[in-house]
Amino acid sequence: MAIDPVPVLTETGGGTGMALYDGMSAETTAELAGTWCGNLLEITDTRPNDYGLMHCCFAEAWWRAKYLHRKFGEHDEGLVLKDRSGNLFDGIKTGLFFPIQAEYATFFVQAVKSDDEVRYAAVPSGPRGV
Repeated sequence: MAIDPVPVLTETGGGTGMALYDGMSAETTAELAGTWCGNLLEITDTRPNDYGLMHCCFAEAWWRAKYLHRKFGEHDEGLVLKDRSGNLFDGIKTGLFFPIQAEYATFFVQAVKSDDEVRYAAVPSGPRGV
């Protein structure tokens, strides 16, 4: 699942918080939600010289974990990898309090396999930033 950045950046009603209600990728930039609200947007073929690129990542945790598990597999303990270097995917627990607060707990995602399906479970990894 991918979230188009333009609606998130220009939103007025807090929809991003609902889209990411069950958790989000720890690499998120959800604090940018609504920061372009009311701005004039222009689509061009070339970037003006005085404009830079910005990193945007708006990813719901469970869909992102499923995608990364298919792409990169898992660690020895079944924890989902986020890249070819062996780094673990981590998510941030969310809920009613949005935007993200630094003290939100992060979690790794474990792939739990049964006969015909894979389920994903949160494994606590500690406070964000620790």
